[in-house]
Amino acid sequence: MALSALWFERRPIAREFIDRELARRGVRAAYVLASIGPRAERLDHLRIGDPAHPDLVAERATVLLGWGLRGPYARAIVANGVRIAGRVTAAGKLSLGEIDRLMPPPSSAPFALPDLDLTLDDAMMRLATPAGQIVLSLQGSGNLRGGFAGHFGAVATALDYEGCRLSQPSAFLAVSIARRQPALDGPIRAAALACPGKQATVNALWLTVKARLGEHLDRWTGATGFALGALGIGGQRLAAVRGTASFDGDPRRTGGTLALATGAATLPHLAAARLGFDGRYELYSGSAFGISGHATAGGAAADRAWGVALRRGSVALADTPLAPLAARFADAFGEAASRFDVGGDIAIARQGGADRIDVQALDLVSASGARLLASGDRPLRFQAGRGVSLDGNFMLGGGGLPDLAFALRRADPAAPLTGGLRMQPYAAGGARLTLTPVTFVADGRRTRFSGQAVLDGPLPGGGVKGLTLPIAGSIAGDGSLTIGDRCGAIGFDALAAAGVRFGATRLNFCPRGVALIARDWRGRFGGGGELARPRLIGTLGRSPLTIAADAIGFDVAQASARAAALAIRLGPPDAQTRLDVAALSADRGARGRFAGLAGSIAHVPLLVRDAHGAWGLRNGVIELASDLNVSDAAMPARFNPLAAKAATLTLAAGVIRAAGTLSEPKSGRRVGDVTIVHELSTGRGNATLNAPRLSFDAGFQPDMLTPLTTGVVADVKGSVSGTGHIAWDAAGVTSNGRFTTDDLALAAAFGPVSGIKGTIRFDDLLGLHTPPHQQLTLGQVNPGIAVFGGQIRYQLLGDERVQIESGGWPLSGGMLTLQPSLLDFGHPVARRFEFAVAGLDAGQFIEQFKLDNIAATGTFDGVLPMIFDDKGGRIVGGRLIARPGGGRLSYVGDVSNAQLGTFGKLAFDALKSIRYQALEIDLDGALDGEVVSRVEFTGINDKPSGVAPAKGFARSFTNLPFKFNIVVRAPFRGLMNSASDFADPGPLLHERQPLVQGQESGSVGEKP
Repeated sequence: MALSALWFERRPIAREFIDRELARRGVRAAYVLASIGPRAERLDHLRIGDPAHPDLVAERATVLLGWGLRGPYARAIVANGVRIAGRVTAAGKLSLGEIDRLMPPPSSAPFALPDLDLTLDDAMMRLATPAGQIVLSLQGSGNLRGGFAGHFGAVATALDYEGCRLSQPSAFLAVSIARRQPALDGPIRAAALACPGKQATVNALWLTVKARLGEHLDRWTGATGFALGALGIGGQRLAAVRGTASFDGDPRRTGGTLALATGAATLPHLAAARLGFDGRYELYSGSAFGISGHATAGGAAADRAWGVALRRGSVALADTPLAPLAARFADAFGEAASRFDVGGDIAIARQGGADRIDVQALDLVSASGARLLASGDRPLRFQAGRGVSLDGNFMLGGGGLPDLAFALRRADPAAPLTGGLRMQPYAAGGARLTLTPVTFVADGRRTRFSGQAVLDGPLPGGGVKGLTLPIAGSIAGDGSLTIGDRCGAIGFDALAAAGVRFGATRLNFCPRGVALIARDWRGRFGGGGELARPRLIGTLGRSPLTIAADAIGFDVAQASARAAALAIRLGPPDAQTRLDVAALSADRGARGRFAGLAGSIAHVPLLVRDAHGAWGLRNGVIELASDLNVSDAAMPARFNPLAAKAATLTLAAGVIRAAGTLSEPKSGRRVGDVTIVHELSTGRGNATLNAPRLSFDAGFQPDMLTPLTTGVVADVKGSVSGTGHIAWDAAGVTSNGRFTTDDLALAAAFGPVSGIKGTIRFDDLLGLHTPPHQQLTLGQVNPGIAVFGGQIRYQLLGDERVQIESGGWPLSGGMLTLQPSLLDFGHPVARRFEFAVAGLDAGQFIEQFKLDNIAATGTFDGVLPMIFDDKGGRIVGGRLIARPGGGRLSYVGDVSNAQLGTFGKLAFDALKSIRYQALEIDLDGALDGEVVSRVEFTGINDKPSGVAPAKGFARSFTNLPFKFNIVVRAPFRGLMNSASDFADPGPLLHERQPLVQGQESGSVGEKP
């Protein structure tokens, strides 16, 4: 009866027990105790926690009981319609609300699954995490120690963590337990992962998991497969990532295999059609890990900027011996880097907080045929915070690249890096480069290297052989490079350019600035150097050549060179072309400017001074364009310096050609055009001066062109035209020319000359020498007496000497003849002329001066010797003599001087009509000063027709013989030019000098 009562009261008892236990634990709950019995208990509509927001809801929960020695125990649980609300705290701890109060206390005992059959139907959990809300589901049945099978699911709209968002993540895993070991199998997916702050994105994540856990959840083993649609980090991108991994481990260590393959990849300075990795990994407790395996990149291409930089550098080396090699290397590198496959063994490890990367057995093969191979036990090791250590050998070659072999050694990252490089001769386009073994030493900041290069290569119009260059320099950690950072010497066996050839030469140099060649971390080239007092000896064609300078410097960044005090000597000493250049520059190739050039070309008797302009070398032709001054090479100079604007000079195929227009520098007056041709191989050449019209006027006189005319001629008016030629060869120099004037006027020492016409032909233009019988016609010469229509025949003898062959002018019915004479203008000696007078008609001569009160007849002959020296010109011993038969002289002018006296008047009356038998005139004195004229004649005075006969005492003096001596002192030209003004000649006569024939002669009169 008691048992029956207890059975009927079982539900209230059970409810009281449950409510009391819940209250003891502080758990709020609501439920319906649907059934209770010795084998099963069932609760319906179970709710735990806040009624408004319960932590757990179950539509039905059934506990199946088993009985043992210790009483009943739960042998199975069946739950339907379970909903749980949980959250993960910021500390990462899972909380299920008031359900946590029902959980057993923590235990140090190993985890173990209970011996319990569990059946879950429609069980779900909403898990709130700092990243977002996740919905979990679990459905299945079976014993938790073996036999359970079900499915686990997890989904979320998005999860945000540390600036990254995982979109639409989900997992659907099959769950099973066998021999107390849980197993998971199924996919895990996400639409995308984006980390904007890190510029990272992953699209279409997919992961399959096939894992088995240990009994105590302290071991795991299995495999995964994974795929990513695309992975991007910054500018790096991997497409179509696929892979598998196995794992086996415990909380202390997990390891396994890892295989990875990608589609197109874009990495820093590298792009590839595919990447791959096949190896193993190990993960340790803490942060230690290790990964090793074989990594590959297929269809790879290096950053084009590297090839562009190399091509730009090769362009900067244009017209240098390195140009073909640099171009071939740049092309070969570009081809090799445009498509290649690379593979190598790689090991990455972190131990003790230090990261380490080892690269082993690197092998790069390009589609171009190029190959880079690294071998050794440990070719390359990167250790974070310590640097690089390596012990390996490297080989590069094929595909147009040089064949290189180099070894690098560094036992410890703290130790210096040492190594050596060898290169087989590298050739291209006529260039060849050989390196002696190059050694390396790196101290962590810079890598220093030293060695020597021997270079053969082309130059514009030639090339160089055996050019020996030291290549000491350094490479910094940022990629900057220096070559030639200390003084040294360069040399060559032979050098040829534009017809120039030099033999074996050695030159000392020093860097200017950082080094001879420098490249900064941006890839920009710079540097420069200077050759100290270089001297080169060689040939140009067959002509010896010497080039020297105080200094020659170059600037790599500007691709320019500078030379100071450049001295060039070309040809043998007796026919040498000489150029001295104060400053010369070459900018970006074989072109530049020069200033302060002076020199001469072989036998050409011209000196070039103060030349400045531009030069260039193109297709083996040297070109100069310059403004310059030209002067005479002879001493003393035969002409004054001339200016040439835009003169040109070329040197091609061993021939110098020069041309320019010469002008007088002060007036700017054009003188003529000059052209010069000189063959270096034979020493032959020629020069031509063409003066189409050289005009003289008040602003432009011959003495502005040549000192030879100074003191000889002045006030020149008119023009001269003509051509001169100079030729030279091994036998010497010849010259000729032809110059013509149609109307030239000038003032000479003996008087003005006008109407000069004629042509002068030189058989030695440089020596101012002509053949005999040169002829000029003279319209008028007026040394005081104007003469017209004359001719002079002459010959220039050189050394400023003139041979007068003959000259003649009509003069008052007779002739004035210039006798042969030699005139020396090159020395301070007296120059003598002698004029002969023949058949001079006195009447015509007097009529020429329009003297109305003087009349005369008779014919005269005589000579007029003249001397010209530093004191001027003068007549010495001039004499005119009347021919036999005499003539008549009469003066019919008025006599105004009343003090003549009786005999003075008598003498003057006698002059009114004198029939002379002899008359002589002696002349002496300076042409530009006082000339003393002595006139002596004898005759009989008679009554001139039309004159009344004398009366008284005067009648006794008619038809008497008279002898006159007259001395006249006056400026010669003034006397002649003003003869018509002598209306009163009385002062010329002395009143006491009328002498009857037979009496002593004396002075009739004087006039100072």
